[in-house]
Amino acid sequence: MRPAGTTGVLFMVMSLMAVSPPPAATRVALPASVTGRTLDGGLVGSSPFAGAPAVDTLTGDLLFQTSLSGGPAPQALLRIPAGSSTPGVLLAAGDEATPALAFESFLTPFGCAGRVTFWSGLAPRPPATAEGSGIFVWDQGQLMAIALAGGTAPGGGTYLALGSGPRVDSTNRLTYLATTSDSPDDLVLFHRAADGTNAAILTPGDPAADGSPILELLDTDLSCSGTLVVLATLETASGPRQALLLDTGSGWQPKLMQGDSLPDGTTVTTLRLPATLTADGSMHLVVDRDTVPAPALVSLNDSGNLIILAAAGDSGGSGGTLVDFGPPTPLSTGQVAWRSGLSGGNLPPGASPYVLMKAGPDTAATVLMAPGDASPGGGVLMDLGDPVGRGDGMLHLLAGTGGEVTGEGLLTYTTSGSWSARAGQLVPGWGRLLGGGFRTARPALDAAGQAAFIATFAPGDGGEALYLAAAGDPPRRLLAPG
Repeated sequence: MRPAGTTGVLFMVMSLMAVSPPPAATRVALPASVTGRTLDGGLVGSSPFAGAPAVDTLTGDLLFQTSLSGGPAPQALLRIPAGSSTPGVLLAAGDEATPALAFESFLTPFGCAGRVTFWSGLAPRPPATAEGSGIFVWDQGQLMAIALAGGTAPGGGTYLALGSGPRVDSTNRLTYLATTSDSPDDLVLFHRAADGTNAAILTPGDPAADGSPILELLDTDLSCSGTLVVLATLETASGPRQALLLDTGSGWQPKLMQGDSLPDGTTVTTLRLPATLTADGSMHLVVDRDTVPAPALVSLNDSGNLIILAAAGDSGGSGGTLVDFGPPTPLSTGQVAWRSGLSGGNLPPGASPYVLMKAGPDTAATVLMAPGDASPGGGVLMDLGDPVGRGDGMLHLLAGTGGEVTGEGLLTYTTSGSWSARAGQLVPGWGRLLGGGFRTARPALDAAGQAAFIATFAPGDGGEALYLAAAGDPPRRLLAPG
């Protein structure tokens, strides 16, 4: 996250070419499915995955973009319905985006309730010659252009740069950040309502609910359930302060600010997004404090009560102390889990200094797994990745082992723990997973409890493939080069 006072354009994917204003809605011919692993004669490319798979947090559908070779489309945006192992094509490069523009590239999509929103680079369709970029939403076969670089922006001016992370919620509200010709140096938050009305809803100079003018928008997040938060810099009586603002429907309420006091007597110096929301309405995020070491994981409930779940300097087990925190993920009602960095401690030689922890507003921080713990499949744990969960008490994470059983794989955390995929494991009909090749930092978890991850494989050239795994079942290879 950037410090206050830096320009928001660093968060943007830039495109300054002028194009025609977006249509209200454009029907396009969407390819129906992938036949095997081909698309209109094209094969999945040798480096097919530009980023980790994403997941629709309501339907559990998996979403990802892939490269293609040997056919007319170099990239495609794919979806795998929850519980399925068959990718379907939403859009491919070359498909019509507007009468003058075609899709050329895609960034990681965001899905909610079956809708998919994404940023795309656009190529001209003859006789047009100007390139561009746009923000789109795909909804049950209907493609809508929400904003186009160079197009008219609500409230005046034209779009200059469009944010690469649009969000959509379960009611079909959509938000995105952009700069405009009327505000070239400042990010503006735009909102497309469920009825299709597009408007600028937060601009530098607007007041927060406490009357403090907003100096700069830094980041924003819209959850699938509809909670909208903004990280901004406010002009206060004590000077500029970062603040986490919550859209209450009647104003932008500062929930946590730079300079606020924490229960341990320290002061907040920096706020970090993303903020994780749990089913009880609590918000969990990492902050930095005016002490060394600085980071802490805090929880803020809907009544404004603030507690520290864990702080740097706390005991992390094995004789070590906590030094930092990864993004929290829902574990169960009111509880979150996360990976903590560890300093010192009695760890096995060569182990990575990270532990898996959990905590909640009414439960103290507890170490769930640590290097040196027995692995469910033999050996001892040596490396733990960031976990991902859906609030049902189960976590999935990438982990590595040592001792008498050495390797890595996808570990499913329950009260007993089990491996969903391991290096050396046979994938029916395809070969074995290779050690050292589990590339996804965090797996994507669908509604059926299956986790998607990217790993290399053998035999062959060790190319990357997308796999889907559930505890107790062999992993299935979904998509691979060729």
